[in-house]
This record gives sequence, C-alpha cells and structure tokens, in this order.
Amino acid sequence: MPFEKGNKHGNGNKGAKHKKTKEWEALAKDILGDGATRFKDAIGNLSDEKYINAYMQVLEYFQPKLQRTENLHEVEGITVNIIKPKSDS
Repeated sequence: MPFEKGNKHGNGNKGAKHKKTKEWEALAKDILGDGATRFKDAIGNLSDEKYINAYMQVLEYFQPKLQRTENLHEVEGITVNIIKPKSDS
C-alpha cells in the first residue's frame, strides 16, 4: 500500500537506525578494533591457566554453549541411548 498524504500511520523513517543501534555498532567497532588489540596485549601476559580462563569467558559471547542433546537409535533390536554431557566452563 503506497503512502498517502495525510496518512499518519505510515512509517516515514523506514530503514532509519535507532540511536541504540548506532551505539551498539560503535561499541562493536571499538571491540573489534582497538579493544581487541588491547585485550590481546592484556591477556598475553597472563599465565597459561589464567589466559585460557579469560579466553574461554570471552569466547562464550561469540560461540554459544551447546545444550545437552539426547538421541535414541535402534540397532538390530537394541535401543542405544546416547547422552552428550553439558560442557562446563
């Protein structure tokens, strides 16, 4: 339906970015740019154990944890129940 003059229900800002969207995009740009360099420098000086812990904590924001899955398979009349354990980080 095309826009009609006087129609107050039309969206004149269709496609325009909200202020919060622009702020999130600016934050993401900083995190992936200068923030990433600073983070690498900061965790680069940690012991191996602390480095892995810090790295895994940040990784959770980019790679979601897998949920427990349960699969039932029947093999030659035998039911096999496979349960994948939940990863603990």
